[in-house]
Amino acid sequence: MDLTDNVYDFQEFSKYLLSIFNKGFQLLFSVIIPIGFTSYYPSLIYLRFSSTNLILSLLTIPVSILFFVVSWKIWHIALRHYSSSGQ
Repeated sequence: MDLTDNVYDFQEFSKYLLSIFNKGFQLLFSVIIPIGFTSYYPSLIYLRFSSTNLILSLLTIPVSILFFVVSWKIWHIALRHYSSSGQ
């Protein structure tokens, strides 16, 4: 099993509502690996409108940007330490 399989597995998790998972997974998918912010919280506006859902949905954009920036920085750190094994 490689990293690509894990990425696809997380993509599959984003297809389900966060409310079907226990609190630990909800925390994982909302804060640590924020796939909940890209799929679940924006859909709450259409499913159940409330001010809390609106606030969480509006947080989707900054959380996505933050996650992208962190990923970008990790990618550049990895590139600096990369050395080719070929010619």
